[in-house]
Amino acid sequence: MIGFIENQESADQNRCGKKKKNHYGTEIRADFRENVIPLPHNETDQRTIKRHPQRLQESQFAGFHDLIIHHASTVDFCLPIINTKGVRQKGLAPIVIVLILVVLLGVAGYFAYAKGYLNSIFPKPTQVPIPSALPLVTPLGSSSPIPTPSDPNVRTYTSEGLGISFNYKYKYSDGTTVNVKEIGNKVYVYRSTMKPDSGQYAEVFQKDPKDDLNTAITKTVLSGYSVSDCLVKTISGNTSGNNFVPPSSYSFANITIPNMGSVDPSEATGALDKCPKYVAFMGIAYFVMDQNHPSKFAFFSIGQYSLDAEVNQTWQDTIKFID
Repeated sequence: MIGFIENQESADQNRCGKKKKNHYGTEIRADFRENVIPLPHNETDQRTIKRHPQRLQESQFAGFHDLIIHHASTVDFCLPIINTKGVRQKGLAPIVIVLILVVLLGVAGYFAYAKGYLNSIFPKPTQVPIPSALPLVTPLGSSSPIPTPSDPNVRTYTSEGLGISFNYKYKYSDGTTVNVKEIGNKVYVYRSTMKPDSGQYAEVFQKDPKDDLNTAITKTVLSGYSVSDCLVKTISGNTSGNNFVPPSSYSFANITIPNMGSVDPSEATGALDKCPKYVAFMGIAYFVMDQNHPSKFAFFSIGQYSLDAEVNQTWQDTIKFID
């Protein structure tokens, strides 16, 4: 804030160390190191200055260099007075705006440079995503877990005594229902309109853990039968004819009659009588074991129709051996 001196005499009295109240009533002290500001003695000009001190033209400050202002409770500072003789005040506005913009751009550039410099010294640490759960590692040759049924009409049956578990569809869209019943070492899966022993079933056998599936079948099922009449053969796991892929730890086999393809169906009865009821003939019948549970194996009697579990999956496809 600049105080305006009303006349020459006042100017002489307000050199360094002299105090005087400005137009706004604030006490100031002005020191003009070279000359006293020449103020007009014209009465009209003096009235104008008194009423409108802001109208004082900067041209009246020409030739002066330093103005020291002492404001109440502030530190002395020196403001340069630029010789603006002949330049109108409104002509300075663009220059002032340009100077302000230059200063702002300089400050912004400095902070941008400082930030980039600091980032180059102290780079932001890279966050490594932490998995919510460790991936499940399946051991080589292990059985895959039975998937949780997604269809509300699919149930899971578990036999702790026999050590097996499987899924089955207990209700179809046409209202047909399926029951499960365990009798001895067999688990029957059958339509509710049928008797248990007329349906499909799984039969569980115990075996020597050291024996493979073919050896276990020969010892357990074919005991007393001639191997020339009843042949044990390893088969693939695609027993149900769909695209289901069983766990790699599972082994499959069945019992067939040698040269069965050349035997007339009407004469097959005599050949079948020489073998146990586990022969695969005119329908699906096979044995399965899990190498991770080598003390047991199971036989499936399915026949010529299927009972579902999930979509494109039969109940026997979901067999799981448990301890």
